[in-house]
Amino acid sequence: MRPRVGETGDAAAARAAETLAGVTGVDEAEAMDRKAAEDLLRPWVGDAVLPDLPLPHLVTVRLNRDAPASAVTLSRALAEAGVDASVDDHSLWRGEAERSAALITLLAILAFLLTAGAAGAAVAYATRAGMAAQASVIQTLSLNGASDGRIAGLFQRRYGLLAAGAGAAGAVTAMGAAALMRLLGGSDGLTPALPIAWTDVLILSPCPLLAATVALVAARLTALARLRGHG
Repeated sequence: MRPRVGETGDAAAARAAETLAGVTGVDEAEAMDRKAAEDLLRPWVGDAVLPDLPLPHLVTVRLNRDAPASAVTLSRALAEAGVDASVDDHSLWRGEAERSAALITLLAILAFLLTAGAAGAAVAYATRAGMAAQASVIQTLSLNGASDGRIAGLFQRRYGLLAAGAGAAGAVTAMGAAALMRLLGGSDGLTPALPIAWTDVLILSPCPLLAATVALVAARLTALARLRGHG
């Protein structure tokens, strides 16, 4: 609210509240006194500066749930009544918050893909390195008549189980850390900006299966390559 010349802020707010109360789609309009405005600011600025802090004159509007009035309608009603005021329906801040949330989500997805790729590469490298040390075993089995598929299957099973066990250990550790943060921070996690839900803990459950799958593929390809003389 911006009062006219010779008009107090309280009077301007009262006039605006009276105008908005008659707009279709508004259930209630009430001028906010200074004490209520100070109560809103106190958690952010403290008590020391509040007495000398110039505060805007505000009017709170409760909209009808079924057919709420729009910000444009409220602004038009105030202009027609000769009230100089700005209507804030939080659309600007909501838009900024939504864009920030979308960016954070995108960054989180990219981070997940990079982490998953790095973990997959590590599992594949460890599997190939382990099988390189088993080259003589592979050759011996082949010379004794074992088929390529049988040999590859043996190594698949061994390295798949090893990777599954490692993935399960990592997933349990990560789940424990996430559950601890959830319990310490309540429903908001450690901070309201980074909430942690129980579903976030369950997201880690496929890790053992993914690690085992990567190891199975890497072991089979490596074993077959060595049997064919390309390892």
